[in-house]
Amino acid sequence: MTNRKSEKNNQSYETGLNNEEDTKDSFPQNASFAEKNLQKESIFSPFNDEHDIRKMNRKKVENMLELVEVQSKETPPVYKNLGRKGIVEWIWKNKVLVDIPTTFLKSYLQDKKKIDAMSFYNYYKLVLELSQQVAIFKQIPIEQVSDSDFFNEQIMHFLVENFPQTIQKKQLITSIYKKGKQALPNNLMVNILPINKTEKKEKNSTLHPRVVEFLKQMVKEGKTEGTKRNFIRHMNMFLPWLSNNMQDFKSFEPHEIPILKIKQMHVNEFRSYLLKKERLGEYAKVTVAECLYALRQFFQFLQQKYGFPNPARRLKSIKAPRYKYRDVPTDEEISTFLKTINQYSDHPAIERVAFRFMYSLGLRSIEVARLSWDDINFATKTVRIHGKGDRYDLLPLVGKLYEDLQSIERSQVTSKYLLGNNINSNLKILKNNYKLYSLIAGWKFTGGLHLFRHLFVTNLAKKGILTQAIQKLARVEKPDTVSLYTHINQKNTWLNEQINKLNYGMEED
Repeated sequence: MTNRKSEKNNQSYETGLNNEEDTKDSFPQNASFAEKNLQKESIFSPFNDEHDIRKMNRKKVENMLELVEVQSKETPPVYKNLGRKGIVEWIWKNKVLVDIPTTFLKSYLQDKKKIDAMSFYNYYKLVLELSQQVAIFKQIPIEQVSDSDFFNEQIMHFLVENFPQTIQKKQLITSIYKKGKQALPNNLMVNILPINKTEKKEKNSTLHPRVVEFLKQMVKEGKTEGTKRNFIRHMNMFLPWLSNNMQDFKSFEPHEIPILKIKQMHVNEFRSYLLKKERLGEYAKVTVAECLYALRQFFQFLQQKYGFPNPARRLKSIKAPRYKYRDVPTDEEISTFLKTINQYSDHPAIERVAFRFMYSLGLRSIEVARLSWDDINFATKTVRIHGKGDRYDLLPLVGKLYEDLQSIERSQVTSKYLLGNNINSNLKILKNNYKLYSLIAGWKFTGGLHLFRHLFVTNLAKKGILTQAIQKLARVEKPDTVSLYTHINQKNTWLNEQINKLNYGMEED
């Protein structure tokens, strides 16, 4: 596994992991505090020749990856491949018929069955939420909601005033109103508020233009919706505070503050304000830590893009407990997930490969979205993974992942990337398909696609792979970050406390 500059791509890609010496040199000796700290609980095995960071070579790297490969019990499918259209039928039989209480709403969803599976699932969720709102209004269980409730003027007025918070919800109310009016024209006399199609654009216009720019950069980097929402929340803490408390900015609205006028003293004063709020118990320590990190990232972005002075360059971070145990899928649950892909995907081999890259090699979702066929070298059995800037990593291809890649008929593939011709579309496909397949597989795990990266690191740790080797395989900058991805013992209070003592960055690796 090696890092190279882009100008050396061609030469290094041909030879990258083709011999043991290249890989051996890429694992530096660097004992980490995290490794020593966690040794007490025997999460990582004692030093031995097999996993010794000082004696690493390509063969041993391959052995590590094969050792932690999910042992899914896959057998040739005896069922018919239903393809993506089969997902709509599954949602209809297992969710709509079970969860939606009225014939009227089921009829509404019946008319939507010809659309794409993800769109149909989103309609189902909207209709379910609508039913829940009616149940709340009537103070009855949702299964007791009836058709007549949607022909009731008082209930419809309640829904118009309380349910439509988005354009999609307003469209749903309007559609149901029209459908109900056709069924019972004399009984439904509610004036639906017109849909303001510019509402979303107007809402975004209140954000500072530089904040919007950084959000676009986060989209390019494949950050999750939760990460973007948190960034907006932190900027909505900082900019209004400047406007309300700093004399230099009192004449500006938060979204109009001139960024170039923000100085180091301003961000330091804001830090003091946050710490005071934390001491008073109004803010959690992790909230303060994340807010300070968001400011550093924001101003660093502006400095790199425009050359703006960085007022947060010397902004001191604070330590905060961030480690949270999470459940990760078992081998059997991964097997169920893969069988779901086999049954409901229009391109099962390619989609299996995409998800295998995440849980067998620890790739981030954006890295999978960026993978092109030119990055896969069958001659040397390696894959080139594009990182930040002009850097990349090479990792070996082994086991089921390599077998699945070989099974794909390249002559039938016309797309530039593994999943399609557009990186943003590829990322959306990954996210949507994960939601659908995990729904059918019965998964209840939190964390979205990043769950697979946690699974990769956890499986390495369970097999006794040392922290430094995991750091290299997971391609994280700090060995301490490895601990954040390790989920072995939920009840180990001592372990959780020790992990939270580690000094690690706030970035989602």
